[in-house]
This record gives sequence, structure tokens and C-alpha cells, in this order.
Amino acid sequence: MQTIKDIITAAIPLVAVLAVFSPGIIWIWTNHQRKMRELDLEIMTKKSLGSNASAGVSNTEVEALRQELRALKDTTMQYDLSFDTALQTMERRVQTLEIDRRAVATENWAQLRNGKSGE
Repeated sequence: MQTIKDIITAAIPLVAVLAVFSPGIIWIWTNHQRKMRELDLEIMTKKSLGSNASAGVSNTEVEALRQELRALKDTTMQYDLSFDTALQTMERRVQTLEIDRRAVATENWAQLRNGKSGE
């Protein structure tokens, strides 16, 4: 029968070999796992690009649509600002007309009060 001392003595070389080679084995295994994840990601990317290609849409077309949308937003903003400016101008004109009309009405009222006719 083997004693504990004999078992430990036999295990020491095994532990030494594992201590020396296990970091390399772990590095190889983790590197393999990383590469497998990269391959999975590449396959999924190709599938998604393939679905875009099968739908007839390319990245350049998507970018062209984005630029067109930006241009449309800019044009809309310019029209909005132009409309606001025109509206403010009209408001000032109406306000001026109302003030002038009040002044004329006040003048006419004063003349009627004083007994003068507008003739």
C-alpha cells in the first residue's frame, strides 16, 4: 500500500508539468474562443449585408438617402423662416394701418365734437 508521502511524491512532477504548461494551454483555448466569436460576428455581418443586398439596398444608397433627407430638412427650415419673416412683415403693416386708422378716427371724432365737418 502506498502512503500519502508516496502519492505526494508521485504528484509533484505532474503538478510541476501542469504549472509550466497550463498558462500556455489556457492562452491557446481563450485565443481559440475569441477567434470563434470573431468568425460568428463576421458571419452575422455578412448575413445582414446579404439581406440588405438582396433587398436591393446598399450602404451608398442609404447614405444618399440620408443626405437627401438632410437637404430636405434644411429646405423646410428655410421656408419656415421665410414664412415667419413674411408673417411678421404683414403683422407690422396691419399694425401700422390700424394705428393710422385710429388716428384718423380720433381726428374725425375731434372734428365732429368741435362742430367741424369733414367737408
